[in-house]
Amino acid sequence: MRKKGASEFLVLRLFLCCLLICVGYLSTNAQCSCAMPGITALEEYADATVVFTGEVVDVQKSDQGNDGGRYETVKIAVDRAWKKNLESTITVTGADGWKVGARYLIYGYLNDDKLTYATRGCCSRTGPLEQTEKDIDEFFNAGYALAHVSVPRKEKVISAGWLNRRALNFKDPKYPSELKKPRPAARVEVRIVADTEGNVISAEVSRGPVAFHDAALEAARKLKFSPTQLSGVPVKVSGWVSYDFKP
Repeated sequence: MRKKGASEFLVLRLFLCCLLICVGYLSTNAQCSCAMPGITALEEYADATVVFTGEVVDVQKSDQGNDGGRYETVKIAVDRAWKKNLESTITVTGADGWKVGARYLIYGYLNDDKLTYATRGCCSRTGPLEQTEKDIDEFFNAGYALAHVSVPRKEKVISAGWLNRRALNFKDPKYPSELKKPRPAARVEVRIVADTEGNVISAEVSRGPVAFHDAALEAARKLKFSPTQLSGVPVKVSGWVSYDFKP
């Protein structure tokens, strides 16, 4: 009986040792397969929703996730894209390590919000451009065509000369009460820019006595204009307004 019990105990120990070795082997290989993916550039190209290159312009770090990892939300200024047309700036989420100002090749996968993209983390070929140039060579050799990247439209600004009569609420400001006698009359000219909705977004004095600048600028910033269009497209308007100060 003793020999049988000892034999069973030995078999059990051998079984447990083999099990631990197998588990350790599988675990190690799983980590390595993620850290050193065997996927080729063309294989991940086929899997990804979109592939693109661009410069990192902003990085926002997230809190630590349930898996213990930290992720970053990255804004990319896109310059080239494949498989899908892109806006000039898009947002990507991925593992930490992104650097503002660096350029990357990114294999993107559409998130559930249908607006932003994510990478596969360590299991992706996404990386700095200097390390992924061979991937781009493979795209070229395979005949993959570039997609369209939208160029941000610059709002046109038209010059409209004197704007006193075009303002919907123009009136001369009050004479500055802090000025002592004698109180001279004065004229101040202010250059302004109104946005596509007719609100003043910029005002600066172009000429006139310094003592009246603050009052003139305050009045100019409150001006309101009707929106202006050029060939049906909303445009900004620049011009001048003049204010007469009378004691």
